[in-house]
Parts: sequence; C-alpha cells; structure tokens
Amino acid sequence: TPCNLLSLCMSGLAMVTTLPMFMLNMYHRGPYTGVAGAKIYGMVSVISGMSSIWTLTAITMERAWTIFCITRAKHNMVTMTRMGMVVAAIWISAVGVSIPPLLGWSRYVYEGYLYSSSIDY
Repeated sequence: TPCNLLSLCMSGLAMVTTLPMFMLNMYHRGPYTGVAGAKIYGMVSVISGMSSIWTLTAITMERAWTIFCITRAKHNMVTMTRMGMVVAAIWISAVGVSIPPLLGWSRYVYEGYLYSSSIDY
C-alpha cells in the first residue's frame, strides 16, 4: 500500500539527514560533533533502521495476508486504514526504542573510526 512505501521513503530520508554530520566527522577525522552529535546521529539512525526493518516486515505480512485472503471473505482484506495504523505503530515503536539511551538506560557512543554512532549495549 502507499502507506508502506511512504514509510520506507521517510525512513530512508531520515537516514540521509545524518549524512552532513557523518561527513563533518569524516572531514575532521574524529567525533567533531561531540556527545550531542553522537546522541542525535544515534537516535536518528536507530529510528530509521528500526522503521525500515519493521516496514519491510509489514509489507511481507501484508502480501502473505492478501494471498491468504483470496479464498476468504472480503471483510478479512487489508485496508488502508489498517495499514495506516500498522505504520503508525511502527514509527511509535521505533521512537520508543531510541529513547531509553537518552534517559540513561545504555547510551549512544561513536563506533569504529569515530564517524558514526549507535547504542552501546
């Protein structure tokens, strides 16, 4: 459905917004943006990654359900409203997963060559 495609596009666009921060860190050969940059980059990348994965899962489940419902009654079909609710749940869950490191449960740290950051488990 268009809801799923829009969700995938939005998650990809969210990850693209971190590119300037990544390039700035790369140019300065280290964490130029500091702790705040690690938190912002990490939060946006977690939200983007989780929403992409869960949206692809929803697309797969929607297609399987559509094939299954060919032989069933019309009231079991996937509607735009249902998929809109699924997409909303995906994004709310993705934001929910990204918030605990900001509240002290784990943290966002730079990884590898100190250009990008993620959750430090």
